Amino acid sequence: MASYLRERRFNILFAYSGGNMKAALWYGKHDLRIEEIQRPKKLAPEEVIVKVKFCGICGSDLHEYTDGPQYIPKKPHPLTGTTSPLILGHEFSGEIVELGQDVKDWNVGERVVIMPALFCGKCYYCLRGLQHQCIACGASGLSWYWGGLSEYTIVKDYELVRMPDALTFEEGAVMEPATVAVYSVDRGGVRLGDKVFITGDGPIGCLMAMAVKAAGVSELYMTAKRPGRFKFLKELDIATALYNPFEDKDYKNRILEATNGIGVDVAIECAGKEKSINDCFDVLRRRGTYVQVGLNVGNVQVNPWLWAHKELNMVGIWAYHVYDFSKAIDLVVAGKFPVKKVITKIIKINDVVTEGFDRLIADKEGKEIKIIVSLDS
Repeated sequence: MASYLRERRFNILFAYSGGNMKAALWYGKHDLRIEEIQRPKKLAPEEVIVKVKFCGICGSDLHEYTDGPQYIPKKPHPLTGTTSPLILGHEFSGEIVELGQDVKDWNVGERVVIMPALFCGKCYYCLRGLQHQCIACGASGLSWYWGGLSEYTIVKDYELVRMPDALTFEEGAVMEPATVAVYSVDRGGVRLGDKVFITGDGPIGCLMAMAVKAAGVSELYMTAKRPGRFKFLKELDIATALYNPFEDKDYKNRILEATNGIGVDVAIECAGKEKSINDCFDVLRRRGTYVQVGLNVGNVQVNPWLWAHKELNMVGIWAYHVYDFSKAIDLVVAGKFPVKKVITKIIKINDVVTEGFDRLIADKEGKEIKIIVSLDS
């Protein structure tokens, strides 16, 4: 291994000899530019330069493109000092090409997935192991200049997660949303033999289905409204029953009938829509658990009386524990979490706007699930 890494270090540093690179920079709403910028050179002691292999386009990236700034700071971020323009992308994998002077236990040439959360390490929440709830929390590619839609990028050493040989770089670019699903299953208390309902047919909903299956649920009920997503989930053959909520108006009663009138143990909301939120409450059993994963930035009308009457457990999801990536990776390597199936298209950086962002916006049929970008030139 040592000789292999020395050889990799020589080859990478030979290729990494300065010059320019391509990156996708967010300037504003509907203003994402593919530009030639200078490769990163100066490193802080705890920073690392990574040669990016693949980067996924996340729903939050899409929202920044269509309606931003949302998570991207309008004024200098309190932790990073960053504001726009910045390089988008927080779902990525690659190889280490340079280490800051204080970085230990890592080597040039190592394959890595990036855990993109940035945190202060000193606040009330960080000191309690809740770094994703850091008061000054940020993320690579959203509140830090360097993101994954770039041939080379800079990350903090604590963002590095080792990739086992059995994990491909393509799979590595899906591990961030996959980890959201694994964390949601854990936090929602999904147990072996549970009956689960998932609403929402986006990439998170699809990955959530895989994650609850890996957790050993006995029955899984799902909704999907777009024909492409319905077809994908049908072919995935994970759900006990799959419903289009706009065509099957009686689908909630069908779930209740299938569960002997009791309802499901856990309902996981991945759409962020008022109807799907309330549908979850309707099909939950008493003392069941509701898990809010979908992000709804507006107000919705709900019936809290039902929550009290059923004594429901309510769980919110914001990202993941920073150490959850290894658990998700282990599930993939064990063959229990086939994340590669959600990758429907691989594109080049030059095409990221037309074949990536614009294609996802125009895809009303839901044929594309996860588009990832290859950064190899």
